Amino acid sequence: MGTTETYTTTDTQLKRIAWLSARDPLKQFTCLMHHFNEESLAACFHALDGRKAVGMDGISKVQYGEHLDENLRDFVRAHRAQLRIFFLPRRTPEMNPDEQVWNEIKNHRIGKQLVENKTNLKRRLYSALRSVQKNTGRILSFFQLPATQYVSVYVV
Repeated sequence: MGTTETYTTTDTQLKRIAWLSARDPLKQFTCLMHHFNEESLAACFHALDGRKAVGMDGISKVQYGEHLDENLRDFVRAHRAQLRIFFLPRRTPEMNPDEQVWNEIKNHRIGKQLVENKTNLKRRLYSALRSVQKNTGRILSFFQLPATQYVSVYVV
């Protein structure tokens, strides 16, 4: 009998890593950068909601997608050495620096303030996010918390 040829995608491999991480939250993965490639980024790109705001560079999803393969290839080449991927255990928001930003917004910026309508909430939220964005010291402090120090080695 011959052997069965198997084909695994990056998505399949990442699901396996997530499964292993969920089974053993202390497990360390030391060689994951080969999963950071055009295939995995293309999957992320296609999962994005194209109706959202444009990116930091002012380019919309439609514009970026016009030359997607070339854009992703250039992005990976330019950033491979700078990027790190961390798989966090489920239900651990304290380990996610992004969650620290939302905690800052909720508890120290706009929480417990009267909101008259959706437009008012949106204006206050954007204002608070811009304020946090400009406060580099505060952002860096999110990476110094005991639960987020695992990533602080990579923060410039």
